[in-house]
Amino acid sequence: MRTRSLSVDQPLQEQQAVIEGLSAEFGNVARERLESVGPTVSQESTRSAVLAVAGASLVILLYLTWAFRKAPHPLRYGVCAILAMLHDVILVVGIAAIFSAFNPRFEVDALFLTALLTILSFSVHDTIVVFDRIRENLINRRSGETFDGIVNHSLVQTLPRSVNTQLTTFFTLSALLLFGGASTFNFVLIMLIGLVSGTYSSLFNAAQLLVVWEHEEWRYWLPKRWAELRALIAGTPINPATATPRTVQVS
Repeated sequence: MRTRSLSVDQPLQEQQAVIEGLSAEFGNVARERLESVGPTVSQESTRSAVLAVAGASLVILLYLTWAFRKAPHPLRYGVCAILAMLHDVILVVGIAAIFSAFNPRFEVDALFLTALLTILSFSVHDTIVVFDRIRENLINRRSGETFDGIVNHSLVQTLPRSVNTQLTTFFTLSALLLFGGASTFNFVLIMLIGLVSGTYSSLFNAAQLLVVWEHEEWRYWLPKRWAELRALIAGTPINPATATPRTVQVS
């Protein structure tokens, strides 16, 4: 039975009133457990989630920098993996906020935090597979090969492995979502969302960030984008001659 927060002055009376009302409707009713979720618990859960994500990000950054220490610019691999991982965290938290707005039973609790940390491991694991193949191809680099081409070839090589591995987990989680019951529904749903997000972010976010960093594209791309954003906010028409070109490379 879910109720609003009970009064601080008369909690016992309000509890008894709830029991009497249920007894009148359904017969003999006994209270087995009482849980209260207030702002303090919510703040503690939020703080624990932030600290857990920050701590995991720092450890992962240090580990990846050490693991790719023989590759050119090893710090880039760790930073790009963390950025892709944070994308998954923001996406999952945003979708959870949307779900909670339409379903009051969707709560951010210890199970949500467990699912979030599990998603981080899925995302980083898949990213490491892609980065490791990029590192191997860079070591065996042939003359004339560009960094973009090596990254693209590495993605093609790891794509079947990534998709097949994640599909096995996806089918298992789908079965739990359909037949696992209400107690694990929120946990499995968050895991499914994070699994899909972690798979595509490893392939379409992390590797591309490496390419952007390699060419230092932000030096000329970011100022133009910032000028376009300011013009959009101010309602000023964008000059096509100075606008950032939209190009698509197909390989």
